[in-house]
Amino acid sequence: EAAVITRADQHGQHSIYAYAVLHGNEKIKEAEIQASLRAFLPEYMIPARLIELDELPLTANGKLDEKALPQPELNDSLGDDISLRNETEEMMADIWEELLGVEGLGPNAHFFHLGGDSIKALQVCARLKQQGYETTVRELFEHQTLGEVSMRLRKVRRVIDQAPVTGDVPLTPIQHWFLSQSLPHDHFNQSVMLRSADRINESAMRKALAQLAVHHDALRMVCGTQNGSVIQYNRAENLSEEELFMFETHDVRGKGSLQEEHAAIEQAAALIQTSIRLETGPLVAVGLFHANDGDHLLLSIHHLVIDGVSWRILFEDLTACYRQALEGKETALPAKTDSYQTYAKQISDYAKSRRLLQEADYWSEREKAAVEPLPKDAR
Repeated sequence: EAAVITRADQHGQHSIYAYAVLHGNEKIKEAEIQASLRAFLPEYMIPARLIELDELPLTANGKLDEKALPQPELNDSLGDDISLRNETEEMMADIWEELLGVEGLGPNAHFFHLGGDSIKALQVCARLKQQGYETTVRELFEHQTLGEVSMRLRKVRRVIDQAPVTGDVPLTPIQHWFLSQSLPHDHFNQSVMLRSADRINESAMRKALAQLAVHHDALRMVCGTQNGSVIQYNRAENLSEEELFMFETHDVRGKGSLQEEHAAIEQAAALIQTSIRLETGPLVAVGLFHANDGDHLLLSIHHLVIDGVSWRILFEDLTACYRQALEGKETALPAKTDSYQTYAKQISDYAKSRRLLQEADYWSEREKAAVEPLPKDAR
């Protein structure tokens, strides 16, 4: 008997949990089962935990009672049966404890059982580089305990220039595609609305946003035309605040009921999102709204320079910059990784490389192949 469900873990992240009732003297061999599943399932479909039960809980109607399925004990994932054995493990434990919100990790602590995911894995890699070490997300997926991945750390061999990036940025293939479509290019944004029960300090927020735009070079990009050709470039870091981002403040208190306040916020937010212009920039627009249920912060950024993964990193850096600004401290952010400019140039170079051109005949042949439509159950 077995059941597999998705539920929020102790960090609010949704994970897959598997529950099984075994008969006789059998015991769940969690690592072996997960390893066998990886032979035919992608990583995101592997259960984070496999929990053994005496019986599956049922409702009065005889159906599985998902709410009664137990959460696994957090201590099972801490790996605290063995003390940390060296400085490398101590460094890794400090990083994991801060990112995952846990304490007392040992060498057998399991990254994904503790709430780790692919984006947190990226953050682990970034923080290791600040300490002069490196690993990859792939290695974190392959060696998931603190001790195993610590053994595979390497000293950083390549130092990335931390100076602000300026100058031309080649268009990547997906950007070429986007700009060739009949789409509203100026207003193709990704936006989030954050709410704070406490009032947001506008001066500190402006300072934090300016630091973000300097640190994350892509936020200073613009995309225009020159001699009939589309060009993209990174502007300098010493721009005025108005050139780095747009910022509007609205006080909607007194607009009526809370519902009417929210309606006023939505109306103003829609106008802010339509203010972004690719050719002139900035590509970041911010709205701060004072309402009776707290302050609301709209962050709207053109999709040309941000995606779903980038938001998680941006939130963490914005929080750090804002707290440091409130405390009057000098801004300190994680070291930058390769810039979008570097990434775009390497893609462009690869497109012209002999290695890729040798594959051209193969892909041309695949493109000409006749492909039968997939059968469907319902038509």
